[in-house]
Amino acid sequence: MKKILVFWFCLLLNFAFGEELKTLKSLCDDGDAEACGEVAFKYEKQNKFSTARKFYAKACNDGFLQSCINLGNLYYYGEGAKKEFETAKKLYAKACDANLHGACYNLATLYTDGDGVKKEFETAKKLYEKACELGNSGGCFRLGYAYGTGDGIEKDSKKAMNFYTKACDGGEMTGCYNIGVMFINGEGVAKNETKALEFYEKSCEMGKKDGCYNVAFAYHSGRGVERDLNATKKFYEQACDELNAINHAASCAELGVFYEYGEGGAKQDYKRAMQLYKEACYGESAFGCFAVGTLYYGGYGVAVDYATTKKLYERSCVSGYTKACYYLGVLYELGRGVEKDEKIAKWFYEKTCEANFTLGCFKMGEFYALGKSVEKDMDKAKKFYAKACDAGDDDSCLNLGEIHREEKEFDKAMAIYEKLCELGNSSGCFRLGYAYGTGEGVEKDYKKALEFYTKSCDKGEGTGCYNIGIFYSYGKEVAKNETKAVEFYKKSCEMGNSKGCYDVGDSYENGRGVERSLGFAMEFYKKACEANFALSCKVLGKFYENGEGVAKDYKMASEFYKKACDGDDFGACSVLGYLYQYGQGVEKEFEMAAQLYTKACDGGFMTGCYNLGYIYNNGIGVKKDYVKASALYEKACEKGISDACNNLGINYKNGNGVAKDLRLAAQLYKKACELEDSVGCSNLGSFYENGKGVEKDFEKASEFYKKACDGGFLQGCYNLGLFYRNVEKKYGLAKSLFEKGCEGKIGDACSDLGYMYDEKQGVKRDPEMVKKFYAKACELGSSMGCNNLGAFYENDDKNFALASEFYKKSCDDDFALGCHNLAILHVNEKFGKVTIRRVKAAKKLFLKACDLGHKNACEIYENIKKQEKVNLFKLFFR
Repeated sequence: MKKILVFWFCLLLNFAFGEELKTLKSLCDDGDAEACGEVAFKYEKQNKFSTARKFYAKACNDGFLQSCINLGNLYYYGEGAKKEFETAKKLYAKACDANLHGACYNLATLYTDGDGVKKEFETAKKLYEKACELGNSGGCFRLGYAYGTGDGIEKDSKKAMNFYTKACDGGEMTGCYNIGVMFINGEGVAKNETKALEFYEKSCEMGKKDGCYNVAFAYHSGRGVERDLNATKKFYEQACDELNAINHAASCAELGVFYEYGEGGAKQDYKRAMQLYKEACYGESAFGCFAVGTLYYGGYGVAVDYATTKKLYERSCVSGYTKACYYLGVLYELGRGVEKDEKIAKWFYEKTCEANFTLGCFKMGEFYALGKSVEKDMDKAKKFYAKACDAGDDDSCLNLGEIHREEKEFDKAMAIYEKLCELGNSSGCFRLGYAYGTGEGVEKDYKKALEFYTKSCDKGEGTGCYNIGIFYSYGKEVAKNETKAVEFYKKSCEMGNSKGCYDVGDSYENGRGVERSLGFAMEFYKKACEANFALSCKVLGKFYENGEGVAKDYKMASEFYKKACDGDDFGACSVLGYLYQYGQGVEKEFEMAAQLYTKACDGGFMTGCYNLGYIYNNGIGVKKDYVKASALYEKACEKGISDACNNLGINYKNGNGVAKDLRLAAQLYKKACELEDSVGCSNLGSFYENGKGVEKDFEKASEFYKKACDGGFLQGCYNLGLFYRNVEKKYGLAKSLFEKGCEGKIGDACSDLGYMYDEKQGVKRDPEMVKKFYAKACELGSSMGCNNLGAFYENDDKNFALASEFYKKSCDDDFALGCHNLAILHVNEKFGKVTIRRVKAAKKLFLKACDLGHKNACEIYENIKKQEKVNLFKLFFR
């Protein structure tokens, strides 16, 4: 139905058009020249140029001179026939003579361009003047342009302004635009950015997109008007709207920035920004191509794509956008989207520096200062840093100052820092403070140091604030005030100084300058840790490991220790290795533990070396290697790790990984003991008691046993007890030390305490106490205690079954006497009838006891072998 309606509508239109044309033709035939012109115009619109020319000629000849212009245009452009400039000229001249300004303008254009006539600018000028006087704004504009550029006539900015004004008043948008340009440049008028903006805006309203762009630029930069991002966005949108506008691409690129960052009332929209940047790039905007590449580089609204970034940066760089060339250098330096090549990177940096792009000069300075892809050359580094510094790059100035400082050219360094500080650079002020605080290159002056630290702090330099905190903490040039110190540490923390955050946390943890609060301490430690201050991460790991201020959580502890270790806090690596070794908060993983201990050791944390030595010494997750273990123990011992000294002493005592050397073992035990290692003291006591590696000296033995015991090593207390009982017969002292050891769950101490009650050593015999302490000793894993309990059941309670049970337990723990006693019990008729089976079992037990060092068991075993057929019972009791 719709198609039928459209058909009839078109039919009606054609019918109406045909009727109108018929009427006009009739009027034309009756001598109405204007009607002839209308007929010609309708045929021109239908591209029936031959017919149009015929009617335009009739209208022109009959006195409708606008048709002369239209007919001249057909001949000028060659519509329906070949171009005839001479005919067009005659027709324009006829209409111009009748004061039709458009004809005068067109005729002037022929003389300007030399189309069908000889170029005659003077003739053209007169015709433009006539056209302008008749109200043709184009003629006024051409005169303004001629006077403004000196094209064919003497340059005259005032006349140019006069004619541009006439053109603008007549609606010529480019005339308005050019007046704006003249006000910006102060040509023919006093320089006036506000007036320039007025005319740019007027040209924009008329449709001049370049005018819209310049208005946007004025609002963006605050030139001639108060800065207004909303207005900036509005005019960039108008300028970006027209695809063929000269500044279309630049406007679209600038508009993209608004959407990328969410400015000027625009919501942040990476997709829209990308569309605008791409449109700008297609329009040959070098910045637009660069901006698209940057979105791909950062993965903003699109997936990260370094290869595409590289292509776009190359296109932008070739188009003359120096910043894109610089960032191509960055891609090559980092190896993103291209194979890493510092030489190519340097080439780009050098070229951009030659183009006075300061970052390129900065990078060249860095390359020569560090010797990256070039031979290190501090003179060249200074040269490039100086160029960038002179162009206003503060970082280059600071680096240049640092080179002068390192080369002891303190006057030059201080001059740079002073200039930077005067210009408001906080780092420059800080460097001055540091120089006066340390006396480096100048006389030490804490007052001046504080003055410059204060300036740097006021300008936002966190380290400056932190150092003021140090001054208050130690009372330098100010009264010592921990509260003020914390105040400045907090300020530095707010500015992003992680050390400041750490020190605030430390102050809250220890109640220094503030009321103690583990909650606040953790808050600031976390801030420092998030800023990758490794020590703070380690402290947080300790909090979670020990349950300080938080519930104990090994998993959280391991996460914080890992972050600290990743930040090269080697102590944290060592602790994390321990967690992996014992499966606390992480899955037990010996290989990972070894890796972490290695990192800690290589980083100079000696406990890591000790731990690594320990796992090699004991074959924990690695192949047992006494040589490596001993080397690691030695390294750690030299740096004062007492456990390492003690364990190395043990290896020298046993000849594990080193040549056996009791004298050296004793020296190592002594060093360990001097380092407050109780185990080392106990081992040294044993050496003095038995005359191993040192001359036997019971007095020194007791001294070192006591030191071990006083240091909390309960085995040392036990050893001292043995010494008092066996050597000095001081049973009271021995008993109290055995009691201390037994309470500390030293099984052998309980056993010997039971033995004292059993053998009436300093106490009356007490079977209950005997049984109690032997039983406790056995429960604590003392094989001697189990054997003694077995003997108690055999001799006191006559309970041979229990005696057998505890002898067996002792023997299973490889206690020789337990095996010997169990063997005797097997051939004891009180235990039951002696059978061949029990005799064979006894024989095996005697052999085991012999192998474990029991001499009597060895003799019995040999006798058994000689008299296999003799009744074993008679052998024992003959």
